[in-house]
Amino acid sequence: MGALKEQMKGAGQQAKGKIKETTGRAVGNPRLEVEGNLEKNVGKVRQAVARPIEAVKGAALEAKGSVKRGIGEAAGNPDLAGEGEAERVAGKVRRKLND
Repeated sequence: MGALKEQMKGAGQQAKGKIKETTGRAVGNPRLEVEGNLEKNVGKVRQAVARPIEAVKGAALEAKGSVKRGIGEAAGNPDLAGEGEAERVAGKVRRKLND
């Protein structure tokens, strides 16, 4: 499973857990409250584990884009250079979002 997908599942699990926790507290059901708290925290852990993987993927894409841009510039191919720059920037953004 992809790390980004895992982050999204973690966010969903965290939200679902928060709802359960709040509902349990509101209706006076300690078991539901504890289940919700547990689910919320498992979701947080899922996100925390997936984040560094996405950062590494972003760094790899950034490096690949830099190489592609350099090759495009050296070969006098502006299309390849532009494609490389776009990949480099996309990788940098992906990396920064997950630092």
